[in-house]
Amino acid sequence: MKFVATKTLALLMALMLLSLAACSSNPKPNDAATDPVLSDSETMTSTEPSQSPNSAAAGNASSLARFADVRGGFFTGDNVLSPSEYKAEDIYTYQFNEHTVFTGNETLQQEIMENGKNPGLGIRALHEKGITGEGVSVAIIDESIFLEPTEFADRIVDYYECHGVQSQGGMHGNAVTSILAGKTCGVAPSVKVYYVAAPSGLTDSTYWAEGLNWIIDKNESLPEKDKIRVVSVSANLSGTDCDFENQEKWEDAVARAKAAGILVISCSVGTDTHFTSGGYYDYADPDNIEKARNGWWSYGQSGPEPTQEGVISVPVNFRTTVEQYDAGDFFFRYGGQGGESWGVPYAAGVLALGWQINPQLSPEEIKKILIDSAYENQYGERIIYPSAFIEMVENTL
Repeated sequence: MKFVATKTLALLMALMLLSLAACSSNPKPNDAATDPVLSDSETMTSTEPSQSPNSAAAGNASSLARFADVRGGFFTGDNVLSPSEYKAEDIYTYQFNEHTVFTGNETLQQEIMENGKNPGLGIRALHEKGITGEGVSVAIIDESIFLEPTEFADRIVDYYECHGVQSQGGMHGNAVTSILAGKTCGVAPSVKVYYVAAPSGLTDSTYWAEGLNWIIDKNESLPEKDKIRVVSVSANLSGTDCDFENQEKWEDAVARAKAAGILVISCSVGTDTHFTSGGYYDYADPDNIEKARNGWWSYGQSGPEPTQEGVISVPVNFRTTVEQYDAGDFFFRYGGQGGESWGVPYAAGVLALGWQINPQLSPEEIKKILIDSAYENQYGERIIYPSAFIEMVENTL
């Protein structure tokens, strides 16, 4: 494994950025932002997708674990791996970006990266029908980003930085924006985004409350057709297992948003803003709802995990998103595993598709339709079902 520039600096930067990007103050091992590297003994195959990519030049046996983080960049150049340092059949499980080079399997790498742009579960079929979130305004609260990536830059109509925030790059904010509104990888590529940058690494809900209150105030000045419908918040700011300070400020802001007709989706377990959980589709058949599952595929669950009441599972694995750390250098990143952070913007995007069809639906009405339209498999797992959701929304007209 060869880094074109200083490897030590790259590792330090990666560790620093990962510590900042989390779905809660104490990141769970299933959160996409933690980017764990699993050993073979920790990775079981009982819930592995039915197929994995094939390669004519499979890598030799190596110590590189499945789901390993082999991203390059971070101001240091490309990470070039020789065929003896990785397994070609495991590339689709790795976390890599356009600064990673799998020598001998560059074409396969590009195919996996391109496949990861598909949101799956029939989303692209809805796009072909013109259901793209056109005319719907949404908001995101996450870490600061540069407003440069062409994947979503022109989707952002306003940008607000909470107290003390400075524009900088990162993985998390770019990823959630890509999943929600990316031109080539987004669930709702035509939405209008109001972005709020909150401080990274601070366990204080005050700043996030400030951001949500800004969204509410901004909404009061918007014409009815442009009102912000939903806020995507991939963070655990109150409720169960949250040790943030000033949680009551966030809860007050959420209550104010609800009164203003704005739906908030978050990772705050035990609150009514938390109604999504992580799941995954089959890598080889991503649009087949019957093969989608609840839970965390990369951690190899040995059995079914029924979805909790009032919660639906959303696919978070095998996703390609934007990544950027240095001004002027934005690129795509692929991750074989994900967490709840990626499910929140996905659900917000699906809701935006529904509001395009019927903008008269209230937050409570459209949320109920989203949950009621979920696909329930033989294991009692309830999976978000975009086409069934849209059909139910159309029936309200």
